[in-house]
Amino acid sequence: MKKLLIMAVAACCLAACNKELGPEYKVAPVISGVTFSPQEVHAGENVHVSATVTSEYGFTGISILYSLNEDPETTEEPKDQVWFGSEKDKSKNYKATIEGQKAGTKVTFQILAVSAYSVYTFSEVYEYTVQEETDPEPMPNPEAN
Repeated sequence: MKKLLIMAVAACCLAACNKELGPEYKVAPVISGVTFSPQEVHAGENVHVSATVTSEYGFTGISILYSLNEDPETTEEPKDQVWFGSEKDKSKNYKATIEGQKAGTKVTFQILAVSAYSVYTFSEVYEYTVQEETDPEPMPNPEAN
């Protein structure tokens, strides 16, 4: 019996020394269907971002990263926009909000997803420039005719 136990322990130790990692350590989450609205952003207007993120091995987190005027010093990952998951979460419709900015600001953003096995991926980079607030066209006065 001792001999069988020693062989079992040795087999487990050899398996633990296997340097070949499984696909869960190599396969990144997939980020798709990224949209943001409104498409034409005005000063002070919040932008709503959504994306579908899938991972057959689950997630530890999904977040949005954005910077202003392509300045790395302004890169933000708003803490209230981070979603934490687990191995059980295989798909998530992620939603985030980028706070309103002043006119002329160029906002660049992307989604970051991290699998339960620490494999991460970024979405494409998306951008928009905040427009000046425009005055609505005056209503025609029907009594003027």
